[in-house]
Amino acid sequence: ALLFRAVSRSDQIHAEISARLLDSAGMQPKKPQIDSVAVGQAGQYLKVAVQDENAQLDLYPSLLATAKAEKVDEAVQAFQWDQKGDEQHSDLFNGIFERGGKVPKVDYSVCTVCGYIITSDNVKQCPVCGAPKDKFEKIK
Repeated sequence: ALLFRAVSRSDQIHAEISARLLDSAGMQPKKPQIDSVAVGQAGQYLKVAVQDENAQLDLYPSLLATAKAEKVDEAVQAFQWDQKGDEQHSDLFNGIFERGGKVPKVDYSVCTVCGYIITSDNVKQCPVCGAPKDKFEKIK
């Protein structure tokens, strides 16, 4: 549950960054429709989560190329942060499959600046955006 909460918070931060970028360009993001999720086994959710993260990763080369061509530095930075975060999400989920379904017992914190998930209390700053440790939100 903690891992899913950490990824959810990370994705929420990514969405907030994207919404700010759209707002600064005079566009209003649409509120997503919330679908109900049928109760199932955790393994099914993990498979869907990995597929979703991988689908998102396929979009970044095009998004980054467009942002660079249009010289929108804020978008380039946001897409780079999102890409690093989604790569990490995929790695975290795939790691569960590699360990035969076992989820490591670690404390999760999320960088509130870029959304990167921190899995160690020894990290002094975010490895993606450089934010200091006081910008990390502990997931409970």
